Amino acid sequence: MLINGVVVDDIALDEVKDADKIVINGGVVFADENDRAGCSATSHFNRWKKAQTTQFVSVQVSNDDVQALQELLAQFGQGRTNFKVTLGS
Repeated sequence: MLINGVVVDDIALDEVKDADKIVINGGVVFADENDRAGCSATSHFNRWKKAQTTQFVSVQVSNDDVQALQELLAQFGQGRTNFKVTLGS
């Protein structure tokens, strides 16, 4: 597994940031110490991703349009849970 281009053997999930780029090359995930078969890391990840109730969307916009987009997103986000706007450059 690579996190931000660095090979890692083991990592605490609470250390992974939302913006981290994760690449899973392979491996096996075991449900517990009694699980002898396991499943591939890729299958496990795909099932986990499908079960998520939110998604991350990246939008590129010209500097002139940033404020208008922020206002539009603020209107859209009113009353919604799990909605967050983060600006980056």
